[in-house]
Amino acid sequence: MKKNKKSNNNKFSIVIILLIFIIVSSPAVFATSSFKKINSDYNITGNPVKLNDGKILFTGGIKNLIFDPKSDNFQEIEKPNSISLYKGVVLKDGKVLFVGAVTEYPITAEIEKLFAADFEREEISKTVLERPVGVSIKDYRDQQKKAAWDKYLGLTYEEREKIFMPYLEKNPEILKKYNRMIDTYKNSMYGQLYDPVTNTWSRTGKINVRRKAQNLYLLNDGKVLIIGGITPRKENLKIGIDDKSMGERASKIEIYDPKSKSFELKDNTKEFGFFMLLDGTVLKDNRVFLLFRDGTYMFYDPQTNTYSEYKKIPYPIKKHIILSNKKLLIFSSPYRSALSETNIDKIILFDINKEEYKEYDALFAESRGGNSNFIFDVAELKDGNVLVIGGEKNIEKRKRIGDRIEATNSAEIINPMNGTSIKLLKMNYPRVNSDSIVLDDGRVLIFDRNNNPELYVP
Repeated sequence: MKKNKKSNNNKFSIVIILLIFIIVSSPAVFATSSFKKINSDYNITGNPVKLNDGKILFTGGIKNLIFDPKSDNFQEIEKPNSISLYKGVVLKDGKVLFVGAVTEYPITAEIEKLFAADFEREEISKTVLERPVGVSIKDYRDQQKKAAWDKYLGLTYEEREKIFMPYLEKNPEILKKYNRMIDTYKNSMYGQLYDPVTNTWSRTGKINVRRKAQNLYLLNDGKVLIIGGITPRKENLKIGIDDKSMGERASKIEIYDPKSKSFELKDNTKEFGFFMLLDGTVLKDNRVFLLFRDGTYMFYDPQTNTYSEYKKIPYPIKKHIILSNKKLLIFSSPYRSALSETNIDKIILFDINKEEYKEYDALFAESRGGNSNFIFDVAELKDGNVLVIGGEKNIEKRKRIGDRIEATNSAEIINPMNGTSIKLLKMNYPRVNSDSIVLDDGRVLIFDRNNNPELYVP
């Protein structure tokens, strides 16, 4: 009997060891997790930045907000000089750098209405006798109006101002509004610094290239690389730059030095053309990995101001996340088009440093649509696993692009090393195109423009 009992104990020990191994190897420990509603007056939009004290700063939305994880409350803060901010980067001293996001001329339809009729009449009078044979008066008038505004759009800002300023001077209220717009426009050509300690804004160096939706990367030496974004087609205001192709300007590199509080414009060694930057990250050797929307990537070396050659990622990218270990996790489907309606069928782990791929089947607990317009969201958790939330439900049932989108509130955790998944309890709200950010305490703040925010509590 004693021998049998000892044998049974050994078997029991083996079972326990196997269970422990399975649990440790799983993408998430078998523990309860939940989604907690947040009572908020705000449907959060904008770009989140985690401050050094763990609070989250939101900019670029309707309001600038700070979320405090200790109280789970939002607080509204002022904007600097009425400038619409995009996304910022936290400097080594804890301040947050923003690059101005105003890219349009300080001119509105309200101002154009003041002089439009007179401007058209004067331009038409110059060519009224040149109507080609066989062209009706109405069609010719339309051609003349189009030619007039094409001419106007081709003028420098100073030349435009000579046209509309006499009309503005007769309308004090609109002139007052215009002057405020000019001040904002000029201020947006300077970097803006937010100090979380004093909750104050200050202006720093002058920017060389006006743009919005740009990418900002904190380099290992504390400087900031600014690249990409959307630049205006015309930029002839004295405080701006001369007019060149949008792609050339967007690919220009600027480096911000916090010590000198200045922006240095680097000479271009590569032009993006119509490629648009999607994402990037700074590696240990200070090179910057740049990922483009067409599925290509390259490396930029700020020490030598040189680029590597473009390389093609051999998988369609429908959703991605750059993990903390400098690996790119790609969610892919059979078709390269970002608008394809197919579900994700492959997960690829791309080692950025080694430039090596690891591919495996997407073992989602629930199918995930691949249309990038109505996509799910992902966030890397503290344990290295990835939270997957929301997205389009039953994408295979939607026949046309205009059909109603049905969002899902499903959630799961995947292990990025093997693609295995564990299904979680559902979120409080169905979400597509949501966003999320991991807090210092391991919780995940989830938000979108259509629903109240909520927290994932591991």
